[in-house]
Amino acid sequence: MSVLEFVPAMISALAALAWPVGIVVVVFIFRRQARAWLTDPPSVLKLGPGGFEAQWNRQLSAVADAVEEASMLDVTKSPSTETDVPSEQLPPVTENPPLVAIVEAAADVERALTNRFERAGMTYDTKRGMAVRAEFAYQRGLISEKTAASVRGLNIMRNLAIHGPGYVSDTEAREFVALAEAAIYAIDQAG
Repeated sequence: MSVLEFVPAMISALAALAWPVGIVVVVFIFRRQARAWLTDPPSVLKLGPGGFEAQWNRQLSAVADAVEEASMLDVTKSPSTETDVPSEQLPPVTENPPLVAIVEAAADVERALTNRFERAGMTYDTKRGMAVRAEFAYQRGLISEKTAASVRGLNIMRNLAIHGPGYVSDTEAREFVALAEAAIYAIDQAG
C-alpha cells in the first residue's frame, strides 16, 4: 500500500470513528451530571418551544429538611414522599388564593430578617429579596448557615410558584406557609 492509498484510508477510518469518540468525550465531560441525573431522576420532563425543562421533587424535601434542622420544628415532607403530617392538620392558608398566601408568607420571612437586622442594630436595603437578605444575615453571623439555606430554598420555591407554568394547590400553599413559619421561628431564635 502506497502513501497515496494509505492517507485516504486513514482519513476515512478516522471519520468513521469521530462520532463514537465524540460521544465518549461528551459522556466523560458530563459524567457527574449524568450520574446525578440517573440517581435522582426528575419527576417532570417538559419539552416545548421554550426549551427543555426538568423539575425535581427533592427541592421541597431539601428545604423542609434544612428548615427542620435549623428550627427543630416538625415540618411536613413533600406530598410526593411519605407525608408526616396529613394536609388537613397543616395550618390554614388564608381566605386568599394559594399564590397570595405564598407571597404573604415570603413577605413575612423578609420582615423577620429585617427585624433580625434591627435587633442587631443594623440597617438593610429593604428593596432586596429574602435570599439576598438571608445571605447578608448569615455573613454577619445573625443566622445559621442552615437557616440561610432554608430561606434560599423558600425563595426558589416562591419563584417557581409565581413564575412556573403549573397550578399551585391549597396543600402546596399550606406546606410553603408551614416551611416559612419554621424559617421565621429559626430567624427569631437566632442570637
